[in-house]
Amino acid sequence: MIRVGAIMSDRLVSSLRASLEGLDVVVVALGSSFRRIDSPASSALEGIVCELSEAVLEGHADQASWLLSKPCAGLPVVSHAQALASAAGIGTVIRGPEDLSQWLASLAVPEGVSVPATAGQIIAVWGPAGSPGRSTLALCLAATLARRDQRVIVVDADSYAPSLAPMLGLHESRSGVQSLSRHARLETVDADVLEACAVNLELGAQTFSVVTGLNSAAQYVDCGSLAWSRALTTLRAVGHTLVVDLAAPVLQLPGE
Repeated sequence: MIRVGAIMSDRLVSSLRASLEGLDVVVVALGSSFRRIDSPASSALEGIVCELSEAVLEGHADQASWLLSKPCAGLPVVSHAQALASAAGIGTVIRGPEDLSQWLASLAVPEGVSVPATAGQIIAVWGPAGSPGRSTLALCLAATLARRDQRVIVVDADSYAPSLAPMLGLHESRSGVQSLSRHARLETVDADVLEACAVNLELGAQTFSVVTGLNSAAQYVDCGSLAWSRALTTLRAVGHTLVVDLAAPVLQLPGE
């Protein structure tokens, strides 16, 4: 669960909460300006979102040291919002849902985990419906990368027809994806815990790990997008290459 403080009008707080409904995010209203921040409520927050207007930013200089200690983003409500953000030292301006998602994903990284230049990578494997060979390609990629001495984890993220476990003869009663998501919800989770959700596999001379897919629709409730961001970013940060086998409908537009 991520706690985000909101310094803005009540109307914008309600709008922000509505846009985040269903995600693992709690929006804590801190007040309508920096001069009236609710300090006790702000002590356990992962980030701050503020309204970019003169009225809200009034007094921000008095809170500069506190503000700079937390990731801060601004919501533009006036034409010169970028100038206001620069003057206040706010580096992220949220202009749409994509900006908001990216900023929240950055907050999902556990404290103490950074993404160094030598970090691993995330490879998404997608294809159209009709069994075009997505899972086969994901396994071939994993074996090839493992042969190059990379630490590889294959994640069966196909929420419609997960197939890696039966393809590999794995008789797992639990879902690795569900376990991964449950652990990733904990703010204290580390890479060792997440690695334990995977099954080590030897395929020929190559060794890599597999996170098995969901076994039932009831397990979907544990798989929030922010938990996924935290899990994948943490594993990538410690050097894993993640090959993610996706479902065919993932790129379909609403109504298609």
